[in-house]
Amino acid sequence: MKKILFLAAVLVSSVVANATTWRINSNEAAKADFLSVTEAAAANKVHRFDTLYVEAGVYQGTHTIAKPCLTIIGPGWEIPTNYGSTSTSSAAYFTDQLSILADSTTIESLYVTHMYLQNVKNVIVERCMISWMDGGNSSAYKLEDITIRNNFFRNDMDRQAAAISFTYSYSILNISIENNIFVEEYYNPDSPYGHINVITMHAYNTANTSGLIAHNTIYRKFGTIDDSFIRAYNTVIRDNIVINRSTYHDLNAQDWLNYESIKTCEVYNNVFSIAAENVSADMTAHFPSNQYIGATAANTFTCTILNNSEETYYQLKEGSVAANKAYQGEDCGAYAGAWPFVVNGRPRGIPYIFDVYAPNYPTDNLLNISFKVKANNQ
Repeated sequence: MKKILFLAAVLVSSVVANATTWRINSNEAAKADFLSVTEAAAANKVHRFDTLYVEAGVYQGTHTIAKPCLTIIGPGWEIPTNYGSTSTSSAAYFTDQLSILADSTTIESLYVTHMYLQNVKNVIVERCMISWMDGGNSSAYKLEDITIRNNFFRNDMDRQAAAISFTYSYSILNISIENNIFVEEYYNPDSPYGHINVITMHAYNTANTSGLIAHNTIYRKFGTIDDSFIRAYNTVIRDNIVINRSTYHDLNAQDWLNYESIKTCEVYNNVFSIAAENVSADMTAHFPSNQYIGATAANTFTCTILNNSEETYYQLKEGSVAANKAYQGEDCGAYAGAWPFVVNGRPRGIPYIFDVYAPNYPTDNLLNISFKVKANNQ
């Protein structure tokens, strides 16, 4: 048996070593290998463990990844468009839906309006900008071993839905949601209560639910009295910053942390905008190891945007109320912990040019161009 396992490991290593990289660009003039990820994933010449590099551009309509073990990498987001670029977007921008229907898929550094996961396992989504994400609602489906990390969820669409909604599948197990930033900008003057939840996670049989929600920064514009920012079962919820900035009927001063929505979870070392005097007796009794301290943007974040990167607004200020409040003594929020947030969602392991000098005229018939290359902060 050991010989068989060893042989299998060698074969897998050989396949990975011979993996191919492919260019994706929606502009035919770019002469990439494929015009879309759907086309690439369906192509016979694209194999498991291959990598699809999605170049800057606008990708309209629904795109589908139905082949397992692919890695899809974009350039990041909020990066200024280069002069002379063939695309009006500096990101790989999926305007509608990106559907992940295959196991062992890795998605990195894309800008996606709607990401859909259906009946998959071993999926990693990291360093993306996303409006909202959900999974299929069927008792025959499973979502297992899903990692959602270092993403910027900017949820400003006119709809009543969670930024992440995994509900009513047969099992929703080992879902890791770490070091993401959630910003809700939704506003409807006729219904100023906003979205129902930020994260919803429960299977048909709630016992078939488990996960980790840690080191996220959640900044809500609105919330209702009866709703909870998270609705989950059997999940560890720790080291998050949760600020509800609603002023409608002074909702932030009311108990919008619904104990019934998280009563089967472990909830500790989170920093909340609700003050201790407004916390329910159930929350105080069952989850005392939290910071109910009336956190605001002003006493928590730098509130300064650097280099047009909106997510830098949510870095902790000096003397922040969220500093050193996590369970291991580090800061709470997306910029601390095991996976500190990466600005612009730049892909890992890929160097980039950050400074170029090109003179207008040659010297001694030579045009001396210099540039600086930086390795990404991993």
